[in-house]
Amino acid sequence: MHDIDLAVERGQSAPELTAAELKTAELANLELLMSQVSDLACTQSDAGGALKQIKGFNAFLERAAMLLEGR
Repeated sequence: MHDIDLAVERGQSAPELTAAELKTAELANLELLMSQVSDLACTQSDAGGALKQIKGFNAFLERAAMLLEGR
């Protein structure tokens, strides 16, 4: 808990960022956000994402349809 308080105090007492530093920080945040979004959506990401889950569910539905049509 002490570490959190110390980090908050340091953040509050830190000097304001220059325009260049602020732009660099914003670009770094954007890069992180893009990485997180691609992990959620893209089948090529390490996490697989929503598209992979949708493709898997679609394959399941296709197999179920073939079984039902075969009856």
